[in-house]
Amino acid sequence: MDNLTDEQIEFARGFGNVFRDFGVAHADIEQGKAIVAARIIHILDERALSPRKAAGSGYPYADFSRIRKADLSRFSLDK
Repeated sequence: MDNLTDEQIEFARGFGNVFRDFGVAHADIEQGKAIVAARIIHILDERALSPRKAAGSGYPYADFSRIRKADLSRFSLDK
């Protein structure tokens, strides 16, 4: 606590969607993609699958690599 200044810290309650909190366009879609990606990463971790090993599922390994890096710009929720 010694590093705190006299400056007040303001807290704000979020909407429950970090993308909406930061004013991102299509926040609900972005949150949905993030939730699906997190679930995919969880499954890959549970099964100890690298992106290359996961590519045996019929999707390119680069897709799994992008998901692990949270680069979701190329994905839609229906893919």
